[in-house]
Amino acid sequence: MMEKITAHPVNKYDERHDVLHMFLGSSYNSFGDEELPGIYVNRDEDSNKIVGFTILDYSERRASAKKNYPQFDFPSFKK
Repeated sequence: MMEKITAHPVNKYDERHDVLHMFLGSSYNSFGDEELPGIYVNRDEDSNKIVGFTILDYSERRASAKKNYPQFDFPSFKK
């Protein structure tokens, strides 16, 4: 069973461009990769722990993000 992340992320949603920036921790020592189409995952270089997401076309990709990263709470926004 995967542990649900309980930390409160900092979410910055760009409604005009439908992009979510979700920050879970410091991105100082991190790298980002497109792990799924339009879903960029930022990971800590040392621990490989996820420290954030950038999701393009968020209203269309939220379900995919929830399915593939169920331990994170992806907010809903009305577009």
